[in-house]
Amino acid sequence: MIRFSSIVACAITLAALATAQSFDCRKASQPDEKLICQSRLLSSLDSQLAARYHAIENQSHGVDLESLVRSQLAWLANRRKCADGRSSPKAIDCIEQAYRSRLEELPAPEQTQARFFGTWKTSAILVPAAPKFNPDSSTYPDGLPAPGSTMVFEKGQMCVIAPEPERICHQLIIQVQPISAIAGGEAEADLLKIPPAAKYLTLILDGRPSFGLIRLPDGRLFADFPVCPSSPDCTFAFEPWAPADSKARVTFQN
Repeated sequence: MIRFSSIVACAITLAALATAQSFDCRKASQPDEKLICQSRLLSSLDSQLAARYHAIENQSHGVDLESLVRSQLAWLANRRKCADGRSSPKAIDCIEQAYRSRLEELPAPEQTQARFFGTWKTSAILVPAAPKFNPDSSTYPDGLPAPGSTMVFEKGQMCVIAPEPERICHQLIIQVQPISAIAGGEAEADLLKIPPAAKYLTLILDGRPSFGLIRLPDGRLFADFPVCPSSPDCTFAFEPWAPADSKARVTFQN
């Protein structure tokens, strides 16, 4: 299983993207890195910036890689300064502004677009590395429908229609990237025995990154989040999503 730092283990969820960082929190040594690992907001911003940077880096034309790398290193040096001699709240504010400024500087690359259709159902949580472990619902990412839920996707919304007594709908935006581009993604790919290029979908509900879905080669979807069956040893849990009607599908378009 994967050993996370005491800050990250079990305490984090994928409510941010991701809740994923561009660096390994197990090896975080700089003050700014430790603050990022503790904050779901900063983790989300870090994942967004990492995804944008790598997407630009991998574009086949119109990219000056030397300038891109040089500007990124300069930005990283400035981000480091945010945690120098500042209290945690001020340092966090400084880091947040650094990320937002950098995201504004980097042009948004052409991205794969994803759309959900039809009705889907979730089933019991799977923990491949600890099959008998049953994660507490408090560890689920924010916005993740509970096992046994039914969701309908329509008109740019995800609506949970069961088992909730009332229909609960969220505005939906989907970000797509290879699973290898997220922190811990290669470990997840190894665990699930899927290629590193498998698509990872970050669902943004009502404007906030909420949770991620891994698209398996056979078309199934797994929502993912970290769990700690025995602290400090942690691993990944997965919630299977399956089509529930003939309209259920995910489409992708560049």
